[in-house]
Amino acid sequence: LTLQAVLTMLVGLQDDALAKLKAVLERHPEHGRALTYQGLIALETKDYALAASSLEKAIAIVGEDPRLRQALEQAKR
Repeated sequence: LTLQAVLTMLVGLQDDALAKLKAVLERHPEHGRALTYQGLIALETKDYALAASSLEKAIAIVGEDPRLRQALEQAKR
């Protein structure tokens, strides 16, 4: 489902992508890649609270990444 969500996002269907990622995260709440994509899509759709929460969890799971940290800072502005 994570790959489906990414492909959905790439064709511009962010709401559908977020729904697919939510389904993944309901079963696997510590899925770092799903949290990362959820955070990035939420940032793109201006859902800053979801973006910040998702990116903070993703960083805690996958470790520091300058791109994720930059996205997190953008979400917190």
